[in-house]
Amino acid sequence: MAITRPLGRSSSTASLRNRQNSKYGVPATNTRFFRYAYGELIRVYVGRENREFVVNKAQLCAASSYFQEKLKLMDDSSVMYLPRDSPAMFELFVTWVHSQVSFRKYLDDTINIACAQAADLSKGVDASTLSQKLHWALVRLHLFASSLNIPTLQDTAMDAIQDLYLRRDWDVTPRFIAFLYEQCSPSASLRLRRWAVAMVAFTLSSTNTLDRSADSVPAQFQGLLKTYPEFSAEYANHIRKMSASGLDIRVKNPQLRIPANRLRNEERRFAFRQCAFHTHRAAVGEKKCPHDLTEMKLKRMPIMAPLAEEISGFEAALKTQGNPDVPRPLKTLRTLSGQV
Repeated sequence: MAITRPLGRSSSTASLRNRQNSKYGVPATNTRFFRYAYGELIRVYVGRENREFVVNKAQLCAASSYFQEKLKLMDDSSVMYLPRDSPAMFELFVTWVHSQVSFRKYLDDTINIACAQAADLSKGVDASTLSQKLHWALVRLHLFASSLNIPTLQDTAMDAIQDLYLRRDWDVTPRFIAFLYEQCSPSASLRLRRWAVAMVAFTLSSTNTLDRSADSVPAQFQGLLKTYPEFSAEYANHIRKMSASGLDIRVKNPQLRIPANRLRNEERRFAFRQCAFHTHRAAVGEKKCPHDLTEMKLKRMPIMAPLAEEISGFEAALKTQGNPDVPRPLKTLRTLSGQV
């Protein structure tokens, strides 16, 4: 589990370790035991606010050679700085580093808590903001895993994004599409783009097209198709593939995954194959997904200070015109054959 706290100049390293040890049930003075129990640790300072994470060094370096190479360039190999990354994303990443086997269960629990809080308006919680912050942490986790070449984590994050959109009944927004095609590299965002394109096709095929105002969702997407040639080409390719397969994009929902990869499956009319947006999609074919949780003997994992508990600490999802990273629930009614 990640041990985190904001970086304060007035705090000494010794007092910091004592507080952390005490917080997690380790005697404050017994630092030798702490190191024995958790292995050699490294402090990672993330984001503009320098949020501190204490991570197992061996596990971090084993996760990706990037960290091992970065530490070689540091004068102090016990400290690392990632000023351009998101603390919220890195919290998820460190949880995965320390608990890879049960990380999927951890995400499921976190999504359940976020959605439960969103439904409990009596608590006075800004439901949309809570879920949006979790959404953005997952999106950045997927991109981060892609940049580090960690396909398993990429796929897990992708599944969680789909699940969150389904639970909150969201659709991708024009701002999110602009983010993917303007601010993300094509290679890192490849799977996110494929999924987002499928979501846009689903939206445009089922949204009320009578609204022709310039600020309507269909009009904004049409504008983006003209603005970003890659988006236009990938959208046309998706429509072509769906048509060739005899599938109706009005009912084929990219939020839904069927627990199989078989091509001859009636459920494919309404959902996408389990590995449709995974890194191993081509290699797996119609075989079982390598990450299939039904074949893993998961350890029952307690909800380790779930993200919803500290979700207010996620970087702010500012609701401004210039911010592309805030998904919004789809409020327009989807219709099929004239029926709501």
